[in-house]
Amino acid sequence: MSLDDLRHADAPPGPRRRPPLALTLIVLVVLVVAGIGFAAWKLSGETLRGAVADVTGIRGTPATQPPPPVRLSLSPADGARGVALSARAKVTADDGEIRSVSVTAANGKPLDGALSADARTWTSRGLLAPGTSYKVTVTAVNGAGIPAQRSSSFTTVTPKAVLRTAIMPLDGETVGVGMPIAIWFSQ
Repeated sequence: MSLDDLRHADAPPGPRRRPPLALTLIVLVVLVVAGIGFAAWKLSGETLRGAVADVTGIRGTPATQPPPPVRLSLSPADGARGVALSARAKVTADDGEIRSVSVTAANGKPLDGALSADARTWTSRGLLAPGTSYKVTVTAVNGAGIPAQRSSSFTTVTPKAVLRTAIMPLDGETVGVGMPIAIWFSQ
């Protein structure tokens, strides 16, 4: 038995029948129309996406988000009262860099401080004055250079008594040989 015989083993004997020419043409036309319709649909989707990209300015690249705004943390908290004289004024910038910090007492005297190497933290130096109100003003920028400013104020503790000293001999006193040196305390 040959390969041809195996192919046509189930076929009835006699000549093979071909489909009518009209049926072949109908199938061919349906396939062509379906192909053109699919191509038009696909093209219209691409054209629509292109038009949206032109209007929105996206054009095939993912949209980039702007950097987040700078988040500033100030310590002591805004409006704090009774702040210890040993406390430090501190400013921290998340998602940005500090450009300037001004901490001034009610009398206008500025408080000295230092900015960290990465420009994200500023910390005051020295002791705070007793019973004094301080105003803090900070300017910082985010990664895109957009500035942010924040202000706060706090007041230090007012002590019940202040210890003062004087050293003898006092200013303007006449002294002689063997005059003792003494320290006087106000409390």
